[in-house]
Amino acid sequence: MKKLIVILIAVLLTNIVNAQDLKAFKNDKELWGYKDENGKEIIPAKYNYAWSFNDGIARVRNKKMKYGFIDKTGKVVIPVKYDETKDFSEGLAAVNFENKWGFIDRTGNVIIPLKYDEVGYFSEGLAKVRFGAVRGGKYNTLSGGKYGFIDKSGNEIIPFKYEDAGDFSEGFAYVRVGKKYHFIDKKENELGLLEYDDAGDFSEGLARVRIGNYFDGKWGYIDTTGKRVIEVKFEEASDFYDGEARVKLNGQSMYIDKTGS
Repeated sequence: MKKLIVILIAVLLTNIVNAQDLKAFKNDKELWGYKDENGKEIIPAKYNYAWSFNDGIARVRNKKMKYGFIDKTGKVVIPVKYDETKDFSEGLAAVNFENKWGFIDRTGNVIIPLKYDEVGYFSEGLAKVRFGAVRGGKYNTLSGGKYGFIDKSGNEIIPFKYEDAGDFSEGFAYVRVGKKYHFIDKKENELGLLEYDDAGDFSEGLARVRIGNYFDGKWGYIDTTGKRVIEVKFEEASDFYDGEARVKLNGQSMYIDKTGS
């Protein structure tokens, strides 16, 4: 009976801790930790940087510039040993060690080997990955290689043949062939022509597209049939959120609805 009571108390305390809304804070020594909603320090400030909690765990970076994950008690649940990490998405997180990326699960097990030069987030079951790139130059930047898409088992679903790619959103991802962009679905069916010089992800049924170069090109929007539904005329454009998108026209910033008004 006593053993059962101890277990129940431990479970109760764990649930209470996990229910807390912890927020990262920085102390006067430029170190990061976490406080609860009352301002009480729950996890001591000892990290070089700390991110928000997501489903009970948070990314942290130590003084040696290594990344890992902790839970809301401060316990390290994924070793702080990676050169870079991303947040969890659809149960997996991208991690980097010695310039190679792969994916781990929430227990820290490597699910997809660290062999890629660049990766995105898992979205709608697929993640963009880059393979065959090389590092060099003054800033040791990546060049070359091709983008494709893998599933959560690491299987190649869409071949490595694109110069650039976005994450899947609302069934489509933008890709670049040569210098032009268009969209594909998960079966690599093409949406529209290779006619755009830049593109964004689909959001609320619309995606922003640009015709022309970075400095004087213009933005507009297409729908999921590839039809251009808002004229390409804006100097700047953002994704739609709650039915509105922020754009700039003739130097003036404004919000438009899905009709372009």
